[in-house]
Amino acid sequence: MATAQEKATLSQTASENPISSKSSAAAMATLIHDSLSDSAPSATTKTTAATPVMSRAQTCHPLDPLMAAEIAVAVATVRDSMRFIEVVLVEPDKNVVALADAYYFPPFQPSLLPKTKGRPVIPTKLPPRQARLVVYNKKSNETSIWTVELSEVHAATRGGHHRGKVISSKVVPDVQPPMDAEEYAECEAVVKDYPPFQEAMRKRGIVDMDLVMVDPWCVGYHSEADAPRRRLAKPLIFCRTESDCPLDNGYARPVEGIHVLVDMQNMVVIEFEDRKLVPLPPADPLRNYTAGETRGGVDRSDVKPLQIIQPEGPSFRVSGHFVNWQKGCDCLGYIKYFDAHFTNFTGGVETIENCVCLHEEDHGILWKHQDWRTGLAEVRRSRRLTVSFVCTVANYEYGFFWHFYQARWQIEAEVKLTGVLSLGALQPGEARKYGTMIAPGLYAPVHQHFFVARMDMAVDCKPGEAFNQV
Repeated sequence: MATAQEKATLSQTASENPISSKSSAAAMATLIHDSLSDSAPSATTKTTAATPVMSRAQTCHPLDPLMAAEIAVAVATVRDSMRFIEVVLVEPDKNVVALADAYYFPPFQPSLLPKTKGRPVIPTKLPPRQARLVVYNKKSNETSIWTVELSEVHAATRGGHHRGKVISSKVVPDVQPPMDAEEYAECEAVVKDYPPFQEAMRKRGIVDMDLVMVDPWCVGYHSEADAPRRRLAKPLIFCRTESDCPLDNGYARPVEGIHVLVDMQNMVVIEFEDRKLVPLPPADPLRNYTAGETRGGVDRSDVKPLQIIQPEGPSFRVSGHFVNWQKGCDCLGYIKYFDAHFTNFTGGVETIENCVCLHEEDHGILWKHQDWRTGLAEVRRSRRLTVSFVCTVANYEYGFFWHFYQARWQIEAEVKLTGVLSLGALQPGEARKYGTMIAPGLYAPVHQHFFVARMDMAVDCKPGEAFNQV
């Protein structure tokens, strides 16, 4: 893609008013101008399908995730005293996406550009990107949602010294945003330093607080006392057997009978009760999840190595966040990773390297037929393109997989739940109606996980057309 800067710029109206589907014609007129009426830029031109295509200088596709510098600018625009829960891209109108795909980003499709008098209308510039911030004010216990406009200058700035433009902000009453990893650590430290809690652990034979694990869970709504006007957590307590063993599975030794309620806004214990003394489940190395420990230090020998290779490389191509998947070779194994940028609770930008995985998978038989007269058979293997990432939340791992298939061009969303079971302790002879005993003194409560996916489709779209959300 060329890098020369176009001379034409958006009007002030276009920069302040993102286009909407209700006025797509007027919006497109703002975003584009007739190539015949304006003087051509001095940049080098290319020709695609008899249509002159000027050099382009857009650095971010409208659907690219926010860059680290953009997150820093969005945070600086809001307020330094806030705690930041989420900073994400505000996805633009479908017309902007269609225009970007037609003119600014590969594969260039100038034939999709709107036409005037049979000639293509050349765009000037895409509207500025926007960020959506979910912010928690710890001092006032308020949750607010902000929309910040980011310019190209801001996006290119490192260090977050520049500010964007606040488009909107509103306080959402009586709600609490998700807890952050820093709050997890703060809550654990507060509970472990609480003298009544230390005394309760001593009754259970635990003196070394380094063995104790405290996982704060959001409270369920059982009465008005649990209303979300307060930021509350009810921690679950677990205990390791060895403080110097990082692979020791502390979740296999839950601590029962202790009720703790923590005010997460002020980070103090507001309720504590040692209700019932339940013995800790016995230590057992077989409950650890490392292969060496669970099998006495011997790895499995009944499963032979399975190697997946792709000697000629993948059949997909990646440009930024744009993936072009080509059918072709019949082998697997090449993996492409994407980094991801997030904000922490204080507004700093953190990067998770190799966060998102892209690879191809063999998916069994796509088509098969055998001629019963000749005995000749033909088989075609099916493959799918998979985009995936895994989230760790305390004891759980959630794997999210998006599969794209050759057959009927299907798209499938899959969620895999793995990690360590959420466990509880039992007294000798005790049983739970809604739980499964998995070891002496140890049971797994019955519970559910719910996930919601939204498909916001724009297939074969053209600038100026109307689109539907699925």
